[in-house]
Amino acid sequence: MGTLENVENLGSPAARVFHISLVFSNNRRVLSQCNTRLRLLFFVKYFLSYAIDPPKIVTQPSNSSVGLGGEVTLSCSASGDPLPTFKWFKGSVSMARTNDINPFLPELVLKEARSEDEAWYFCQATNVAGTVRSNSVSLKVFSE
Repeated sequence: MGTLENVENLGSPAARVFHISLVFSNNRRVLSQCNTRLRLLFFVKYFLSYAIDPPKIVTQPSNSSVGLGGEVTLSCSASGDPLPTFKWFKGSVSMARTNDINPFLPELVLKEARSEDEAWYFCQATNVAGTVRSNSVSLKVFSE
């Protein structure tokens, strides 16, 4: 929930330009400007009632192994309001989308594993309230 930090009327009362500062429980500030009292009231009512919750990792990914050419799935889940988006990292590098890999889902599926897929992976969950990352997990690729 948010709290109203400041409302300031800039200029003359006829100008009615209001600067608003709201603070949420996670110390996130929202600044805005309204030019009528009605818009000011709507803005304050909307944002004070808007629940915002930073992401939290609910399910951590697990260490995995896969045979060369096999398929493996790394899973991560997170809660938050609004719902977070996901991004997977290999080592410390953000993964890029390819025809076979979508690193922007809670589940990272690697089809036809190659030896260069052997690495440490982690997922990152993000929403407007913040970003959190999972534990790093090891993926081992073994030859059959």
